[in-house]
Amino acid sequence: MSKELDVAIEAAKAAGKILMQNFRKSKVVSKKTTRDIVTTADLESERTIVNIIKENFPEHDFLMEESGEQDQDSDYQWIIDPIDGTSVFAAGLTSFGISIALTFKSEPILGVTFKPFFKELFFAEKGKGAFLNNVRISVSSEEKLENSFINCDWGHKEGQHFITVLEKLLPLVRYIQMPGSAVVDLTNVACGRTQAFVHNDLRPWDLAAGALIVREAGGKLTNFNGEQWRLKDRTIIASNGLLHRKILKELNR
Repeated sequence: MSKELDVAIEAAKAAGKILMQNFRKSKVVSKKTTRDIVTTADLESERTIVNIIKENFPEHDFLMEESGEQDQDSDYQWIIDPIDGTSVFAAGLTSFGISIALTFKSEPILGVTFKPFFKELFFAEKGKGAFLNNVRISVSSEEKLENSFINCDWGHKEGQHFITVLEKLLPLVRYIQMPGSAVVDLTNVACGRTQAFVHNDLRPWDLAAGALIVREAGGKLTNFNGEQWRLKDRTIIASNGLLHRKILKELNR
């Protein structure tokens, strides 16, 4: 593993300890929207991650969900979500995680996600495969839409997208679920537990790490127009690849 990956894993595990210490204890400190909140654990987790990375790579840029952007004109940028699924975490539920990605010239080259409640550490480096707790993972080989599990979410915008996804896909698939965390959704696709993740409005910190892990696990990523997914895209379909065309066709039907 590279030094960057070692540091990212160290930061994710340190933040995971903070989340578990605050689990079912953390207080909401602000609301961005009705469903988009910030807790004391978000702030402490982010500080911990940034401090560990800065100790090792002080010249790198940062993009953080809570603190915004720190630009030092570097080609390298760390993209951090200290708790992906804050509303889930604040409710005392377990489908939340930490997301840390490193990009080079806006291209994700490293991704680490950690689900501390389940002690599941996912990581990938560009061109080196994807791993769960040091075991290589791959996407599902399911080819039939009627046997598939799809994840989606309400997102930051109004929930009409979720209703549309339900209307178009629910009659065709086995199950649609909404864990409330892109980290959970993307890693489930990467390790073959589910076949696809569909979302219409996400930010780079929601997707940067998980998207790379899916890609390195053999999955496919596009936006809703069917174009290869890029970090600037707000829409995403992440799938095992075998079902991608069918899902895209139904969403645009």
